[in-house]
Amino acid sequence: MIFFAFFLHLLLFGSLLYLTNFKKNYFNPVYFLMYANYFYFFIIWILWYFVDKNYIFKYQYGYYLTLLHGIGLIIGVLYAQKLNKKLIINISKLLIKSKFEYISAKSLFYTFIFFSVIIIYITYDIYQTLNPIEILVKIEATKQLGIQYKSGLSYFIKPIQTLLILIFCFLIYRSFLERKVKYIVYSLIIYVLMALALGSKSMVVFPLFYIFIIKHNFFKKVSLKNIVIVGVLVLLFIPFLELVRQGLTYRIDENGFASIIHTLVGRINMQLYLTKFYEHGFYNIDYPNSLYHFFTYFIPRSLLENIGIVDKPIPFGLAYTRYVTDRPEVYMTVAGGGIAEWIHNFSIFDNIYIIYFSIVLGGFISGFVMGILYRITQLNNVSKFIIILIFIHIGTFFEFGFSVTIGTFETIFTLIFLIIATNLFIWKKRGLHKA
Repeated sequence: MIFFAFFLHLLLFGSLLYLTNFKKNYFNPVYFLMYANYFYFFIIWILWYFVDKNYIFKYQYGYYLTLLHGIGLIIGVLYAQKLNKKLIINISKLLIKSKFEYISAKSLFYTFIFFSVIIIYITYDIYQTLNPIEILVKIEATKQLGIQYKSGLSYFIKPIQTLLILIFCFLIYRSFLERKVKYIVYSLIIYVLMALALGSKSMVVFPLFYIFIIKHNFFKKVSLKNIVIVGVLVLLFIPFLELVRQGLTYRIDENGFASIIHTLVGRINMQLYLTKFYEHGFYNIDYPNSLYHFFTYFIPRSLLENIGIVDKPIPFGLAYTRYVTDRPEVYMTVAGGGIAEWIHNFSIFDNIYIIYFSIVLGGFISGFVMGILYRITQLNNVSKFIIILIFIHIGTFFEFGFSVTIGTFETIFTLIFLIIATNLFIWKKRGLHKA
C-alpha cells in the first residue's frame, strides 16, 4: 500500500510539472518553491528507504494524508488557470508599487550595513553576548525548554529583519542592473556571517536563493543544471549546520549516515508527525477551532483580558507540536501543521471522510493561491518582484493552513508598511526597469 501511495505521489508530481509548464517555469518564484518542496519530500522518502526501511512502514499514514493534500493542490492550480484575466489584473492592483528599487546600489549597500548593525545590537541586547556558540545554546534552550530571552528591543527585530531582506533583494536588483556585483558579494558575506551567529539555517541558505531567482527572472536565466547542483550542495550543507548548531557532531561517529538523515529531516519529518497525530487521535487535541485564533491573533492578549477573554490560544502550529511530541514545554514547530490544522477544524463533525475532504480542501486552497500568484507574476516585472518578496516567507505548500495565512498576512502588512515608509524618502518616479 505504501508503495502504491508513493507511486501516486510521483504521478501527481509529474502532473504538476506538466500542468505548470516546468520547462518554462522551473525557476518562477511561485512554482519553483512548489517543485522544490515536493522534490525534497521524495528525497526524504528515498533516503529513509535505504537507511531504515522499517521507518517508512512505521510512519506510513502520514504519506496517505499528504497524498490527499497533493490531489487538492493539483485541482487548485488547474482552477486558478481558468480564471478570467481581468480578475487577475484587478487582484494584482492590490500589490503596492515601490520606488525602493531606484536607490543606487551603493546607497542600498550602506543602508544594508546600517540595519545589519542594528540587528547585531538587538541580538546582544536580547542574549547579552555576541558569542555565536552561546547564542545558539540559548536559542535551542528557548525551543526545547521554553526559556525566554527577551528585551524591550526584541519586538523590533522581526520588522528590521524583514526590512533587511527587502533591502537585500533590491540591492541584488540594482547591483545586477548597474553591473556592480561586488556589493552583492560583500552583503552576502555579512548576511551569512550573521545567520551563522544566530543559528539560522534558512538565513544562511536563502540569500543564495534570492540572488539566483532575481538574476533569473529579471536579467539572465540560470540553467536548470546549475540550480540542481546548488540545490544538492545546500541539502548536504543543512544537516551539517544542524549538527553544529545543536552540538551533536558526535552522532556522525556513533551512528554514521543514519544520524545525518535524522538530522536532515529533523522538524520537517512530515510523515512522522502526521502519523503521530493520527495515532494520538484527531479528536483529542485540546485546542479551539483555529479560526478563533485567526480572528484574535492581532489583538493584544492584555486587551482581551481586560474585556474578560482570558483564553486566547497559542498559535496552532505550536499546539500541534506539543500534542504530537508530548512536550508541553517546547516553543518550536514541526512539519505537518498546515494539514493538521485543516483536520482539526473539521474534526467537529466527528467523521473521518469529512476529515479527508478537509485535507483535499486545504490542498485546493493552497494550489489555488499559488496559481493566482503565478498568473500575477506574468503581468509585469513590478508584480513579479513583489511576489518574490512575499514568497520569501510562504513557500511551503504542505503547511498552508490558517496559521500560515496569518503569518502571510503579517508578512504582507509588514512589507507594505516598510515600502510605504521608505517611499516617503524617495521622490524619483519611473517605471521598473524591464530587463
